[in-house]
This record gives sequence, C-alpha cells and structure tokens, in this order.
Amino acid sequence: MGRRNPFKRVLTMFQIAQFYTCVAQAILVFLRVGGVGVMEVPRPLALLQLAYHITMILLFSDFYTHAFTVKVSTLRFITLHPPVTHQPHNHCVHLSFIVVQP
Repeated sequence: MGRRNPFKRVLTMFQIAQFYTCVAQAILVFLRVGGVGVMEVPRPLALLQLAYHITMILLFSDFYTHAFTVKVSTLRFITLHPPVTHQPHNHCVHLSFIVVQP
C-alpha cells in the first residue's frame, strides 16, 4: 500500500542472470555435453527450453528497462531566476534543476 520493495530491482537482475544460465544449460544439453551416465534429452526439447528462456530474458529485460530507468521524456528542465532589481551592481544567480516526474 504505497510502499516500494527495495529488493525488486535486484531480484529482477538476479532473475535475468538466472535465465542466462538456463540458456547456457540448454545449449549444453543440445550439444550433448556431459559425463558418463548422463541421460540424453531429445534435441527438440533442448531447443524448446532455449527458446523459452530467450523469451523470458527479453520480457524481463523489457520490464527492467521500463520500471527502473528514467526516460528522457520525463525530465523537465526548470530555470529559477531571482527577482530582477534595478540596482546598478546587481549580481544575478541562475540555478537549473532537473525534475523527474513520476
């Protein structure tokens, strides 16, 4: 209820890393790399696993990009100028800020 989970970003990164390890495992199964007594998995199943995990990487990476990166279009530049006075030795200070809109 209005509270943000501080581990959401890290958990998403770990899930993406997990999918990369599953891709590596699917490649090894497809190439039939293993030791003695390793059960052979049919290659179409290894390709199915590879396609599934590549899809998961794409979906989670898209989520990560949209949820945890700041879009340039959401940035708004504001320039603050102090009130101008008509004094002969007026020193103006110009401050610029970047405001991120949610």
